[in-house]
Amino acid sequence: MARKYRTPNTRDHQRIDADYLIKYQIKKDGETKITNVKDIGAGGLQFVAQEELPVWANLNLKILVPPLGRTVEAKARIIRTERTSRHGTTYSVAVRFTDIPDADRKSLDAFIKTLEDDPEAMIEIDHADFFVRKKKR
Repeated sequence: MARKYRTPNTRDHQRIDADYLIKYQIKKDGETKITNVKDIGAGGLQFVAQEELPVWANLNLKILVPPLGRTVEAKARIIRTERTSRHGTTYSVAVRFTDIPDADRKSLDAFIKTLEDDPEAMIEIDHADFFVRKKKR
């Protein structure tokens, strides 16, 4: 029988599972890509990428956080990239914020603490209300 071992959470800020949209840009090439956040906290987040991103690369991020009613802009550094399946082409990318406005960090932290105290407080939002994709002509 295989045992599952959990490592202790050493993060400074608690994270929550999230399905928010994010735009990311690697500073050196400048191309902006849109994908989904997997989890988020006041210290960083994890998102899905369609390519392997280099560890320690710096990113510019724009994260749509509907419960806060705003887009959070931050700079971050990639701390881990893992392929999500053996034959897949998707990757899980973990980043630590290196520069985020104090008000946004505090708002994220307060929101997550509210959810810890009351899990029913999660707001369900249909992302279709926020984004409309254009059809290619």
